[in-house]
Amino acid sequence: MRFCYFAIFSICLVLSSCSPNGEVSDEVYGMSIDVSSETSYDYDVFDTQKEMPIECMLIKTEKSETWTMLPLNAIKGFTYEKGHYYKLRVKVTRLANPPSDGTLERYELISILSDEKEG
Repeated sequence: MRFCYFAIFSICLVLSSCSPNGEVSDEVYGMSIDVSSETSYDYDVFDTQKEMPIECMLIKTEKSETWTMLPLNAIKGFTYEKGHYYKLRVKVTRLANPPSDGTLERYELISILSDEKEG
């Protein structure tokens, strides 16, 4: 009996994540993020020799206590300035079928909630 409930739940979950034509659809939601006044550097996953560091913003989501890196140009409609601490509202699109050489999520600026110059 438990297996039957699990099977029905699983089928409903799979069907609800698909569009009417059977394709998996992107997930879109809004989120607030903090952007540090400092940057950090990371490497592209395809840069196996670690030769070309990428300057990144440090961001913290409303659900996280740790800073993560995001390339400076990763938020469409937002221009980062070093030395500024931002609170942003962004639209996040989690791609159902991300490109093999790209990111799983796309960010777009909804609004700048605050912009404080450090120092």
